[in-house]
Amino acid sequence: MTQKTISYLVSDMHCSSCPKLITMDLLELDGVTDVKADLDSHLVTINYNSDLVQTDLIAQSIKDSGYTPKDVR
Repeated sequence: MTQKTISYLVSDMHCSSCPKLITMDLLELDGVTDVKADLDSHLVTINYNSDLVQTDLIAQSIKDSGYTPKDVR
């Protein structure tokens, strides 16, 4: 198991429901183990198993939730 962390800037989160929705959707992905979504900083940090899920699928999940992720490295 290869545990990794990636962060995205999601500047179009605008209310307290936004981080909850993103978190719920990301946790449905196999391999995503933890999500921290902060409305104030617009930062979403995801811990994931890179053997089970790739970053393009994580970003697509955020897009499918209606938001625009920007990779923060």
